[in-house]
Amino acid sequence: MIARMGCAKFELPSREGIAKAREECDADSETKIVEAALLDLFAKYPENTNEAQVLLKVVALNDLYSTLIPMRARDQPNVFDVAGCIPRLNLDQAFKTRSLEIVNAISTTQFTGKRKKNRFAFATKYASWHRQDAYPIWDSHVQNYFTCLRKLHRKDWDAFSGGFKLSGDWGYPEFYALMLRFRCYYHLEDISFKDLDKFLWLRGDPSG
Repeated sequence: MIARMGCAKFELPSREGIAKAREECDADSETKIVEAALLDLFAKYPENTNEAQVLLKVVALNDLYSTLIPMRARDQPNVFDVAGCIPRLNLDQAFKTRSLEIVNAISTTQFTGKRKKNRFAFATKYASWHRQDAYPIWDSHVQNYFTCLRKLHRKDWDAFSGGFKLSGDWGYPEFYALMLRFRCYYHLEDISFKDLDKFLWLRGDPSG
């Protein structure tokens, strides 16, 4: 979970900054159609018991959100493996109860004869698209944002991070707790995870 660091687009979170990031995302034509397509797909197939329907969601999300699960691979888990395991995880009940451990289950389920692979970014995005109110997203942009925050504003990072190690061995409950502390520290408790996702995606872009 180590990202290439670039802090040119970094800014501390604020209501004004988050609103601006949301407007930027919503005005981008490519982002707009991707969001609309996924919103329609996940609304059409909200459950996770039918493998064919799950496959559609896995393939679309993997491709449009660049989560890097191979379409076909013999030596590592591919989209067919992931889509095949999801119906066995009882996701629908887990999402109803806002289970945090279910994200770990999606990301760490392993497959006989294939390399161990953690699909953490994919798992957070898959959970988020089912419950955007309950599951914040982790990816390389979020990693980079917090890396820059720690570098540029170490006192703030130390005040809310609770000792969280960006390169440590942690799971979704630990990341979720970090996001709650982050939101609270900057007095943004009423800001949705979805709006925070947009802000972190834009301001954590390592290519900036």
